[in-house]
Amino acid sequence: MIITFILAFLFPFCAFAQNNLTESSTSYFDPSAKINITYPYENMPMPNVPKTFVFGQVAVSTGIFYINGEKVEIYKTGSFLAYVPVKNSAFESVLFDGYSTHTYIRKVVLPQIKEEPKDKLFINLISPSKNMEIMPGENFIIYAKASPGLILLCEIEKEDFPLKETPSLSGNYYGVYAAKETDAGKDLKFSFKFKKGIFSHNSKLNPSLYVRVLKNSYQIKTSTDSVILKNSPTGGYSMFLPKDVVLKTTGKIGGYYRIEAGGKELWIEDSKASFLSPYPKKTDAETGNLVFLSSQNTVTAKLAIWDKVPYSAYALGNDFYLDLYYCDLRTNWVIYDSSDPYTVSAFFRQNPFDTASYKLSFSQEIKGYDIDYSTNSLILTFRFNPKYSGKYPKPLEGLKVVLDPGHSPKRNPPFDGSVSPSFYFEYEANLVIAKKIKEKLEILGASVYMTRSGEENIPLAQRPLLAKSFQGDIYISVHNNALPDGEDPFAKPRGFSVYYYHPNSLPLAREIHSAFVKNINLPDEGLRFGDYHVIRQTYMPAVLIENAYMIIPSHEEILKSEDGINKFAQATAEGILSYLKIPIQKNESFKKDGEKNAKNKRSGKNNR
Repeated sequence: MIITFILAFLFPFCAFAQNNLTESSTSYFDPSAKINITYPYENMPMPNVPKTFVFGQVAVSTGIFYINGEKVEIYKTGSFLAYVPVKNSAFESVLFDGYSTHTYIRKVVLPQIKEEPKDKLFINLISPSKNMEIMPGENFIIYAKASPGLILLCEIEKEDFPLKETPSLSGNYYGVYAAKETDAGKDLKFSFKFKKGIFSHNSKLNPSLYVRVLKNSYQIKTSTDSVILKNSPTGGYSMFLPKDVVLKTTGKIGGYYRIEAGGKELWIEDSKASFLSPYPKKTDAETGNLVFLSSQNTVTAKLAIWDKVPYSAYALGNDFYLDLYYCDLRTNWVIYDSSDPYTVSAFFRQNPFDTASYKLSFSQEIKGYDIDYSTNSLILTFRFNPKYSGKYPKPLEGLKVVLDPGHSPKRNPPFDGSVSPSFYFEYEANLVIAKKIKEKLEILGASVYMTRSGEENIPLAQRPLLAKSFQGDIYISVHNNALPDGEDPFAKPRGFSVYYYHPNSLPLAREIHSAFVKNINLPDEGLRFGDYHVIRQTYMPAVLIENAYMIIPSHEEILKSEDGINKFAQATAEGILSYLKIPIQKNESFKKDGEKNAKNKRSGKNNR
């Protein structure tokens, strides 16, 4: 529902000024307007929150400004950030510039809250809420909300069983149904009977809803690369699998298959898998010989296996752990490379639940790894310390760095990434900082690759793949921050943060974070673990940097300044040097050349 909130107040001083009362609902930034509300955008769906942040820009930084009746501080640039009540689906702003009064109304869409009827009987089925598949012998819970004090029965397969109201008179009714062997192959549907006083009713809610009882488990296979398996449909990530891996499914809820592997219950989106066979998955995969081969700073381990089975893997320090599911261990030979300076040992054993487990140990910390299937093998590639000069003036010569300026151009709402009060997009700010980092690293001798160099639209999933194709040694994702709707931007100090995902990325993240603490005059929001797609890659140490907040006017000013851009880039470059244990020279050439290049650009020299 969209409601326009009509102006209900004026300032006392308005009587002495010439009034210029206008309403605007333009969704985009108008540089000539007296008031611009950049966010939330026009008709934006909003969560059900009492207050939220609003930001934009006004033409007069010395004016007096209100939004929804609350006074808003205007930054010296004219930008503003406010945390104000959400009133009647609108944000009404009023600006007095010393001569005239200007108004601007930004309309949003608030969720409609459904209230249960109080004067008549009702029943709503809460669970199951989606179609399900289960095995015989499994239980599923039936949960309904209904008028308090009912006698409520659920009918399944012509059998009635009562739902218990818990707590009493709460209107919450629960029951459990155990699928029988005789239910196998059937789609179970629900109907309800309820009684209160002398009134009795029958109700069939959501007639398309069913619980299918399977006759047996069946097989599916992954239909795309980088498939994620979770510990529950809404849970955390447990496995990452390539295309064409065969899986055993024992059920389904909505759009998620339930997978059984290694005694674990995992879940995969049905859009990432295709039906393979109606018959149970048999344990027929066998592992064969394990062969190591070393080249430069990499080791390849080739494990013979003739089926694409699911696996889980992780690296920790110098060790790598691998579990192969639906698998019998038949590795009788391990062949080492006599010229390999990295591989120490390979240990393996058969574990319960048809799981073959491997532990590979190396002489150095694993900096990155990759897993892929060939026709008859599982190929494991391990990467160790990269080769680079380490000596000035080109200490990073030989190092490959991948810079990923986050997000892609999208100037109409909903935006890709965040936007500043003055309509400066995050994708623009990220690119400017990344180019400055590139400049500094190239002065130090590094080969720098960009996932995006301009206005290209690069999908999120493609960015780690590009980084791998560049064979990078380090991956840096450059971002700037924002907040979820409803959060108070003034609740705590806001500044920079640095994220990692895999343990091998933590040392790099720690050094970059330390460099930010030393060089960036913003609050430190800490070194953090972050579950972000681009840094879940395993091929190289990967870090994501949130340099500042796009939505905060003072941060916006820094992000637009040459000095601010240079400091963010300098901190990142120094963090990389520290990570590689290269001393930071206070007067090193890359600092001077970076400043010189900035001066040349301002004067118009050497521009190409």
